[in-house]
Amino acid sequence: MIRFHRPAVALVAALLAIVALASPAAAHASLVRSNPADASVLDDAPGQAELTFSEPVSVEGSSVEFIDAEGTRHDVEIVGHGQSTSVLLIDLGDIPDGLYSLRWTAFSSSDGHVTKGMLVWGIGTDADLSQADFAAPSEPVPPVEVLTRWALYIGLAAVLGAFLVQAGVLATVQRRFSAASEAPWHQTAANRVESIVRVGSRIAAAAAVLLIVEQLWKAYSAGGQGVLAAIETSLLSTAWGRWALLRAIALAVLALVLPRLQSRSHREALMMVAIGSAVLAQAAGGHSA
Repeated sequence: MIRFHRPAVALVAALLAIVALASPAAAHASLVRSNPADASVLDDAPGQAELTFSEPVSVEGSSVEFIDAEGTRHDVEIVGHGQSTSVLLIDLGDIPDGLYSLRWTAFSSSDGHVTKGMLVWGIGTDADLSQADFAAPSEPVPPVEVLTRWALYIGLAAVLGAFLVQAGVLATVQRRFSAASEAPWHQTAANRVESIVRVGSRIAAAAAVLLIVEQLWKAYSAGGQGVLAAIETSLLSTAWGRWALLRAIALAVLALVLPRLQSRSHREALMMVAIGSAVLAQAAGGHSA
């Protein structure tokens, strides 16, 4: 059996677990302010709008729609970032007087999540916001996403719990009682720990991959991008995406390779590295990743 530094391993694993599972979920890319401000009545069309978010957002993954009171869509586009990557600049072009809603979809460069919202403006001296009747975009959380996240957390908890039993209990018993490793109960316990790790890692790996696919679909559908562009926008260019990839790879390696290793010491070493990487990625990814 591999020689763990039991107190250090248990302490580090416990701290990672606390950070990964108990850290508060930070808000996603919420709108902080806009120029023009929401519910503004302007004498003249502004030509350009500026949206400032609480964290960096992707130009390619974000989108906007500009709709008048009759439901007609006007051609507008996001032309780039403003003074920082948290600011989106929108070219409104030449628009006539009237009531308008700007519906925005923001793709966070930090956590890969998509948020939506709406602003209402009146343009022209005769614009009356009391006549505005725009339906705000809804943003329900799909039940499949909720179930997938719960599956990920349950799988990670099972894997980490089993690893703590291995590193903190079974290894300590073996160190203090050298004959214990040959006892039937010790072998049975070690085998059950590995069984829990195998099942838990399969569940967590499948959930981690599904969450990545879901984020890719959000980027693909929200920004009108191709598949390769969606991969670049939602995974490779975001901190969430990179950590999510590491988490999925670590869990997949654990699920696929662990049953094929004959040496118990090699299996324990793989468990330590893969589980540590997955929990670290979960903690570092943050934002309910």
